[in-house]
Amino acid sequence: MREHQLFDHLSQVTLKTQCKGCYACCVDLVVEIEEEDEMLWEEMGIYREIIKQTELEAFFPTPSSRILKQREDGTCVFLVNGLCSIQDFKPKVCRDFEYLGKNCKLLRERFGFEPDSLEFL
Repeated sequence: MREHQLFDHLSQVTLKTQCKGCYACCVDLVVEIEEEDEMLWEEMGIYREIIKQTELEAFFPTPSSRILKQREDGTCVFLVNGLCSIQDFKPKVCRDFEYLGKNCKLLRERFGFEPDSLEFL
Protein backbone atom coordinates (compact mmCIF):
# COMPACT_ATOMS: atom_id res chain seq x y z
CA MET A 1 0.00 0.00 0.00
CA ARG A 2 1.48 3.36 -0.97
CA GLU A 3 1.77 6.04 1.69
CA HIS A 4 -0.91 8.32 0.24
CA GLN A 5 -3.29 5.35 -0.07
CA LEU A 6 -2.65 4.41 3.56
CA PHE A 7 -3.47 7.90 4.80
CA ASP A 8 -6.57 8.06 2.58
CA HIS A 9 -7.67 4.82 4.26
CA LEU A 10 -6.73 6.12 7.71
CA SER A 11 -8.87 9.20 7.27
CA GLN A 12 -11.90 6.93 6.77
CA VAL A 13 -11.32 4.78 9.87
CA THR A 14 -13.91 5.44 12.58
CA LEU A 15 -13.49 5.43 16.32
CA LYS A 16 -14.82 2.08 17.51
CA THR A 17 -14.15 2.18 21.24
CA GLN A 18 -16.26 3.57 24.03
CA CYS A 19 -13.85 6.49 24.30
CA LYS A 20 -15.71 9.78 23.90
CA GLY A 21 -12.92 11.46 21.93
CA CYS A 22 -11.50 14.08 24.27
CA TYR A 23 -8.05 12.86 23.13
CA ALA A 24 -6.33 13.97 26.34
CA CYS A 25 -4.37 10.70 26.21
CA CYS A 26 -2.99 11.67 22.76
CA VAL A 27 -1.15 14.77 24.01
CA ASP A 28 2.36 14.90 25.49
CA LEU A 29 2.54 11.17 26.17
CA VAL A 30 5.38 8.92 25.07
CA VAL A 31 4.00 5.98 23.08
CA GLU A 32 6.56 3.22 22.83
CA ILE A 33 6.25 0.87 19.87
CA GLU A 34 6.32 -2.77 20.91
CA GLU A 35 7.37 -5.80 18.89
CA GLU A 36 3.71 -6.87 18.79
CA ASP A 37 2.84 -3.59 17.04
CA GLU A 38 5.57 -4.03 14.47
CA MET A 39 4.47 -7.61 13.72
CA LEU A 40 0.84 -6.50 13.23
CA TRP A 41 1.84 -3.68 10.91
CA GLU A 42 4.13 -6.00 8.96
CA GLU A 43 1.29 -8.53 8.51
CA MET A 44 -1.00 -5.74 7.30
CA GLY A 45 1.61 -4.45 4.87
CA ILE A 46 1.71 -0.99 6.46
CA TYR A 47 4.89 -1.25 8.52
CA ARG A 48 7.00 1.11 6.40
CA GLU A 49 4.35 3.82 6.30
CA ILE A 50 3.75 3.79 10.05
CA ILE A 51 7.37 3.40 11.09
CA LYS A 52 8.15 6.65 9.24
CA GLN A 53 6.13 8.36 11.97
CA THR A 54 8.33 7.00 14.75
CA GLU A 55 11.76 7.90 16.03
CA LEU A 56 14.47 6.17 17.99
CA GLU A 57 14.49 7.13 21.63
CA ALA A 58 17.84 6.59 23.31
CA PHE A 59 16.60 6.75 26.89
CA PHE A 60 13.25 4.94 26.96
CA PRO A 61 13.59 2.14 28.09
CA THR A 62 16.32 0.65 25.91
CA PRO A 63 18.68 2.33 23.45
CA SER A 64 16.75 1.02 20.45
CA SER A 65 13.20 1.85 21.52
CA ARG A 66 10.93 3.44 18.94
CA ILE A 67 8.29 5.96 19.95
CA LEU A 68 5.55 7.72 18.00
CA LYS A 69 6.41 11.21 16.86
CA GLN A 70 4.53 14.19 18.20
CA ARG A 71 3.66 17.48 16.58
CA GLU A 72 5.02 20.74 17.99
CA ASP A 73 1.86 21.12 20.09
CA GLY A 74 2.49 17.71 21.68
CA THR A 75 -0.31 15.84 19.91
CA CYS A 76 0.29 12.43 18.38
CA VAL A 77 1.02 12.53 14.64
CA PHE A 78 -1.86 10.13 14.06
CA LEU A 79 -4.46 12.35 15.76
CA VAL A 80 -6.63 13.75 12.95
CA ASN A 81 -9.67 15.93 13.67
CA GLY A 82 -9.71 14.73 17.27
CA LEU A 83 -9.71 11.03 16.33
CA CYS A 84 -7.03 8.37 16.04
CA SER A 85 -6.38 7.83 12.34
CA ILE A 86 -4.88 4.40 13.05
CA GLN A 87 -7.59 3.32 15.49
CA ASP A 88 -7.93 -0.18 14.02
CA PHE A 89 -4.21 -0.90 14.36
CA LYS A 90 -2.92 1.59 16.92
CA PRO A 91 0.02 0.68 19.21
CA LYS A 92 -0.56 -1.71 22.11
CA VAL A 93 0.09 1.07 24.63
CA CYS A 94 -2.87 2.96 23.18
CA ARG A 95 -5.08 -0.14 22.91
CA ASP A 96 -4.44 -0.94 26.58
CA PHE A 97 -5.24 2.60 27.81
CA GLU A 98 -8.37 2.19 29.91
CA TYR A 99 -11.15 4.64 29.12
CA LEU A 100 -12.14 6.44 32.35
CA GLY A 101 -9.48 4.45 34.21
CA LYS A 102 -7.17 6.16 36.71
CA ASN A 103 -4.75 7.55 34.08
CA CYS A 104 -7.58 8.68 31.81
CA LYS A 105 -9.19 10.59 34.66
CA LEU A 106 -5.87 12.21 35.62
CA LEU A 107 -5.30 13.36 32.05
CA ARG A 108 -8.85 14.64 31.73
CA GLU A 109 -8.38 16.67 34.92
CA ARG A 110 -5.14 18.08 33.47
CA PHE A 111 -7.18 19.50 30.60
CA GLY A 112 -9.84 20.92 32.93
CA PHE A 113 -12.55 18.27 32.48
CA GLU A 114 -14.55 16.71 35.22
CA PRO A 115 -12.92 13.26 35.45
CA ASP A 116 -16.11 11.37 34.53
CA SER A 117 -17.70 13.92 32.23
CA LEU A 118 -18.14 13.33 28.52
CA GLU A 119 -16.99 16.78 27.42
CA PHE A 120 -14.80 17.12 24.37
CA LEU A 121 -11.69 19.24 23.98
